[in-house]
Amino acid sequence: MSGFRTSMTAYLAGGMFLQWLLGTLSDRIGRRPVMLTGLVWFIVTCLATLLAQTIEQFTLLRFLQGISLCFIGAVGYAAIQESFEEAVCIKITALMANVALMANVALIAPLLGPLVGAAWVHLLPWEMMFVLFAVLAAIAFFGLQKAMPETATRMGEKLSVKELGRDYREVLKNLRFVAGALATGFVSLPLLAWIAQSPVIIISGEQATSYEYGLLQVPIFGALIAGNLVLARHTSRKTVRSLIILGGWPIMIGLLISAIATRDEQGNGVGGDGDAANADLYRGYRSEQARL
Repeated sequence: MSGFRTSMTAYLAGGMFLQWLLGTLSDRIGRRPVMLTGLVWFIVTCLATLLAQTIEQFTLLRFLQGISLCFIGAVGYAAIQESFEEAVCIKITALMANVALMANVALIAPLLGPLVGAAWVHLLPWEMMFVLFAVLAAIAFFGLQKAMPETATRMGEKLSVKELGRDYREVLKNLRFVAGALATGFVSLPLLAWIAQSPVIIISGEQATSYEYGLLQVPIFGALIAGNLVLARHTSRKTVRSLIILGGWPIMIGLLISAIATRDEQGNGVGGDGDAANADLYRGYRSEQARL
């Protein structure tokens, strides 16, 4: 279990390793090549996992796989926003209702993931999971290669340490953007902490089976889907500010319940539900950041 905890931490650490570079790099050489490179990177690192012989090698590969998350956050999200015409971007808050509804198809995966994973290890070697991930990533690669538009507007500009520093100085001067970025990070932290620590709490601490672990994850990720549906329903009716306030209260209540439940571990899941359900309400703020 200690090795699992370390590998999960390594994966999340990889997810923030290149965030600072990939966005500005894709500005200058294009979104498509950077995004496609990220997919190839993920495919290679997934297949390389089959060669791991020790927990140290596996942890290193999980870190390298985590770097692929950087491409989604720094490049993929920006490319989606830039794919719309300016008039549509102005109405991006209303559009997010449709985006949120479509996102629920993807959210079925984390809901079923723990259950499928628990069943998988009883039928096939765990290494085959990474083969499946590589195959799905390959399908995504060919789909993006065929359909992804190039949306970068600064292609050809020189990339240097000086230019990179200038870009970040401009960003840091925008206090509204900085506040939104910090809010996004803080509001995601409880759910990320649960993903990283729940195996230790449930399997190691409570001696639950992997299948029971999967069942206990259903209310958490089910709440995530519910929060996304609430966002889809209210985005066209409420302002971004009101959505932030609406999502903020349940998150704080969930964290408070979780804090109190440290003396009674039965309450942890309840607090986690509140955090997950309302984290999606902050996606409206992310859409506002993209416009900036």
